[in-house]
Amino acid sequence: MKRPALFLLAISLLSASCHKKIHSQQASAMTATETFDNTRWKLVKLPGIDSLPAIQKDVFIQFNTSDSSFRGHAGCNNMTGRYSRDGNSLTIGPAAMTRMMCPEANMKVENLVTKAINATNNYLIKGEHLELRKDNEVLAEFEALYLK
Repeated sequence: MKRPALFLLAISLLSASCHKKIHSQQASAMTATETFDNTRWKLVKLPGIDSLPAIQKDVFIQFNTSDSSFRGHAGCNNMTGRYSRDGNSLTIGPAAMTRMMCPEANMKVENLVTKAINATNNYLIKGEHLELRKDNEVLAEFEALYLK
């Protein structure tokens, strides 16, 4: 009689342990709060493209306020550079980039992303979203993700 009870107790504890681990992994993938720096900003919208093509690696930008640098992936190539920020004013680049060729859809996204980055003169954070803007025009929209 004791063996089945011990077996059921062991199964219950193992099950609870696994559930807690899965739950904590899901929580770490949740979106970040409204912080400009140390947040990976994943591209979710570009004017001129109805739906973003499936790209193997996320298009993202990440700002590091300790040295005013940024890094990211533009759709085909990695990018890095400097930025300056004063209040909501933001100037990014120029970006140094790798120069690989990719499928046409990826290159279209990359060209629009780099154009948006070069034209940005301000930004706006709305909840979990970062908008790169030129004056009042939204050039690109990103979603905040936690970094591990």
